[in-house]
Amino acid sequence: AVVSTQSTGESEDELLSELLETQGELRKLAEYNQTQLNLLTDTAIEFMKQQEIRHRIDAIDDQVCDTYRNFMLKKHKKIPYSKKEKDQAVKMLQEREELNKQLQDNLLLSP
Repeated sequence: AVVSTQSTGESEDELLSELLETQGELRKLAEYNQTQLNLLTDTAIEFMKQQEIRHRIDAIDDQVCDTYRNFMLKKHKKIPYSKKEKDQAVKMLQEREELNKQLQDNLLLSP
């Protein structure tokens, strides 16, 4: 079977055209995938920041509970609290409030 050079050239042009079109589609898809990956990465980073703040709040909550129990024990035994103990309790509560504000601000800024 003899194939003319003109039909071979046309089929090669069609093939090249189709390859270029497919390559363009793949480039668009790769750009889209990269954009989505960047969004997911940013979201994961923000979530990790929020989790870190929550863990710090949990740790302070534990300390506040321990301090409260200690205060109640001293109150029951009619032992006065020291100024240092009161100051520590106030400092913990202020730190907790600050962390809650950071978490709230972070949640509002999240996408």
